[in-house]
Amino acid sequence: MADCWRTCMETLTARALTAQLADDLGWLEQHCRRQCDPGQAAGKLRLAAALVRNCIGPMLDEQPPTPLHVAVVGGAGAGKSTVANLLSGAVAAEANPQAGFTRHPIAYTTTNGPLPWTGRAGFLGPLQLLTQLCPSSLDEDVYQVRRIAADSSSFALLKDFIIWDCPDMTTWAASGYLPRLLEVAALADILVYVASDERYNDQAPTQFLQLLLQTGKPVVAVLMKMRESDAPALIAHFQQEVLAPLSHPPGGGVVATLAVPFLTAAQLADPARQAPRYRIPLLNQIAVLGTPAVAARRRTVLGALHFLVRHGEQLLSVAQHDLRVLQSWQAVVAVGQADFEQRYLREYLTSEKFRGFDEALHRLMELLELPGLGKFLSGALYILRTPYRLLKDVVAKTGRPETPSRPEQRILNDALDSWIDLLRKEAAQHASEHGLWAHVEAG
Repeated sequence: MADCWRTCMETLTARALTAQLADDLGWLEQHCRRQCDPGQAAGKLRLAAALVRNCIGPMLDEQPPTPLHVAVVGGAGAGKSTVANLLSGAVAAEANPQAGFTRHPIAYTTTNGPLPWTGRAGFLGPLQLLTQLCPSSLDEDVYQVRRIAADSSSFALLKDFIIWDCPDMTTWAASGYLPRLLEVAALADILVYVASDERYNDQAPTQFLQLLLQTGKPVVAVLMKMRESDAPALIAHFQQEVLAPLSHPPGGGVVATLAVPFLTAAQLADPARQAPRYRIPLLNQIAVLGTPAVAARRRTVLGALHFLVRHGEQLLSVAQHDLRVLQSWQAVVAVGQADFEQRYLREYLTSEKFRGFDEALHRLMELLELPGLGKFLSGALYILRTPYRLLKDVVAKTGRPETPSRPEQRILNDALDSWIDLLRKEAAQHASEHGLWAHVEAG
């Protein structure tokens, strides 16, 4: 019973810590977007928070390794929905020639019954599960799960996988659907990167790919929309010009590059039966990367941990300038405080006569006098010192007459006004450098 209770408490503590870490990274992301950089720095922070929520948190909660998640990502109009249909074997994803048609993540599964992974604490962060089917063009912070029928005649290795069709990798400034993409990319155990013949070298998707590779997730690249005769040359060029300059961490990287040329209408309508030539190599890659599931999930979690460790300082760097400004403000406040204390000491404490202390000291000295002969000697010494005491009083009165000290409250008010004036002066000098100084200057 005690061991069970201890395990429960450790789980709750780990869950609270991961939630706090994800919230802190989310705050840094929002701060980064407000300050200066709504682009790659904010995107990296969002990815880090999503890795904590969707990879590290479930591992600490001892969630089962299945199902594994496969995220289909890529630029606008690359053919992601077509690849999602190839993976699932059904025409479930809404393939649309309009770029940016898919605005929220959609999961495809053959599972019948409850989906416990959707109810896990922190799953996909701010994204809410839709309870009814909606068009993939719905531009809200949601995700949906679509069930597809299992086809006994098709390749069945994906029974333990969830296929995700994701929004476009279009621009870092897309503050709407970009965070949804990064949330699912962080969740994924395997990434399928889709690029078309026309736009396979676009800058933004390549930058996204570089970021995702740093998480240590394995990536299968799929080139789309070319003539079949051009496929070998396009693969070679893509590997040399796009993939070669990118970093490939141990255990991850682009593990394969496949080509899917223009598909006929019949192949698009029934990819399981009409396009096995292109579908089966893709499924084989996914099956190999996901077997065994325990090892695949362990690879995902280790990649997330390594990402956080390697990029920890860079993730925190968005707040370094703010910390320096705050430290400067604290230093100015400390200088003002020291001046306030010195002024109070100089103008009040050193000149004020505390008669109560003098009377107490006099009474204490009387109590300390020796009885008998000691008391007689004290009286005699007092008489002998009388001329000296009288001369000392005359010199003191002729030298400088006593002046009453200033009221304590006035001294405190003047010192406080001087302190505030110092803060306002510094704020006026640095108001253009940071919002903290501008806030102080505004009062």
